[in-house]
Amino acid sequence: MSWKYNCNSFWVIFKPIFFFHCSEIDVQTIHIHPLYDAYNILYDYAILKTQKSIPFSKTVNAACLPIPDDEYQSQTLQTSGWGKVSKRWDMYLNAHALKTATIKSIQSKDCCRQFNNDFDCNTHNVVIDDSILCAGSATEKVGVCFGDSGGPLIYDNGTHGILVGVTSYVVGACGTLGVVDGFAKVSHQMDWIRDLGDEYVRTCSAKLPLDYQCNQSKLCSKDNEHCVNNKCQCKYGFVRINGDCLGRCL
Repeated sequence: MSWKYNCNSFWVIFKPIFFFHCSEIDVQTIHIHPLYDAYNILYDYAILKTQKSIPFSKTVNAACLPIPDDEYQSQTLQTSGWGKVSKRWDMYLNAHALKTATIKSIQSKDCCRQFNNDFDCNTHNVVIDDSILCAGSATEKVGVCFGDSGGPLIYDNGTHGILVGVTSYVVGACGTLGVVDGFAKVSHQMDWIRDLGDEYVRTCSAKLPLDYQCNQSKLCSKDNEHCVNNKCQCKYGFVRINGDCLGRCL
């Protein structure tokens, strides 16, 4: 498969993300996540393998992959894309330049309240799926729009851009004040990415930190963790927040 595009109108985004500008590139294989649910928009991931390595430079590079299971909640993030922009006469306009927006990720419970009543969210009758990261702005009319799907959601840790999400769906009208949109949470699928990645992804970019590695002789050291497939994971009922496994009901 060969994708050709004009430098002023399109870019190609891979998951994990690569920016490859003003060129032609051949895609060898497309891997759609086996649990992808188009109706409920869950596990909205895909990985494209190219026939040859992408040559990186000062202007063409990859965002780093996140720590497995890190939530990145309540963080300032940046999204970008070539999707639709402002409306005119009830029609969305096309973007003529790459657009970016600064938004903030929110807690899953707050994301739940956007669509459901407080009782259902507080009692966990309705739970935002772990594969979804919600982000938006409470102070500005900014956010993703139609055509931005597959684009990056980046967290700047001070030295590197971390790919924490991939644009998945828009809620209501684009850029509605106080409304958050849905992104596929990259840290939730690091094992799947590692399994399909090349040697660099398996050994470097997605390498499991020592604190998360375990085996029969090296047990998990943090509270509420157990060892699953040589990886320290949170026990049932707990979720990893800033490196620690905390109770969902807190």
